[in-house]
Amino acid sequence: MELNDGTPQGSSCSCSLFAIFVGDLGLWTSASLLLAYANDTCITVVADSIEELQEKLELEGERVLKYFANNKMVANPEKTGLLVLRPTHSKASIDQLTIDLLGSIIYESEDQKLLGVQMQNNLKFTKQIEKVKKELQYALSVMSRLSKTLRKKELKQIAHGIFMSKLSYCLSVYGSSMLRTKESDAQSTLLQSLQVCQNDLLRILTGNKRSDRVRVQDMLTEEKMLSVNQLLGYSMIVETWKARNFNIPVLCSLLGRKRPLDNKTLRSDTFSQVSTSFDEPFAKGTAMLWNMSSDRFKSTNLLVVAKSEARKLAELLPL
Repeated sequence: MELNDGTPQGSSCSCSLFAIFVGDLGLWTSASLLLAYANDTCITVVADSIEELQEKLELEGERVLKYFANNKMVANPEKTGLLVLRPTHSKASIDQLTIDLLGSIIYESEDQKLLGVQMQNNLKFTKQIEKVKKELQYALSVMSRLSKTLRKKELKQIAHGIFMSKLSYCLSVYGSSMLRTKESDAQSTLLQSLQVCQNDLLRILTGNKRSDRVRVQDMLTEEKMLSVNQLLGYSMIVETWKARNFNIPVLCSLLGRKRPLDNKTLRSDTFSQVSTSFDEPFAKGTAMLWNMSSDRFKSTNLLVVAKSEARKLAELLPL
């Protein structure tokens, strides 16, 4: 049927047109940082008090909803999630914040899903890791049933599709505080629970049983896979390389010269050593990884070379 507005459902150009169409949404906001991916839109507001925060959120939220309404798009304000990040040293009484968005009351929650990652208001990722663990356990049950009928080649392809893809998705976001760069570093029980799931996957792929006592390192080598900690280090250093080479905002400025206070050239500069002024797990972890990486990794502008060198570095990290 003939359309006066929009594009037909399933059209090959619909996604691109939508992305272009909502591209100027940021022009309608003024007191917030807007981040959008496809039809998932998030605004971040900073305020000195709860009252100021409530006022800004209601104003910015109303502007976003009016943008959609004025451009013949339907937005449901009741599907809006609200997450408040309070200072940890705050002694003020904590009351649940509510905002009014065009007549719909939005209540503050302890966690919200953002692009598939469970974000908590205490900036911990226990719920995200628990969610990933459940997804991996379900994938293991599928793999176990398929192993009775499929060959190893097909099993490994499916394993990368339904298991490793879920394990690696945003791992550098929720796992950076648990990175181990040497054997003496403390192990996280949360990350270890994901490693247990991967161990079970390796046994399915290699045909080994727990009672066989085959080393995890040997199974990883046989299947040419990285452990969870190694995969975490790999994803962190690759994302940092991309940020520095493609000037990605914020991320590209996490690392600086080892000695930024003066213009002296020291041995650390010769070896391209870096440091970070950010007291944040990803920044501190990726600074250590960068200093451990090869000169070829630091100097290349080719992604394929960077990934190859990053994998060599990741294989040196503890399981």
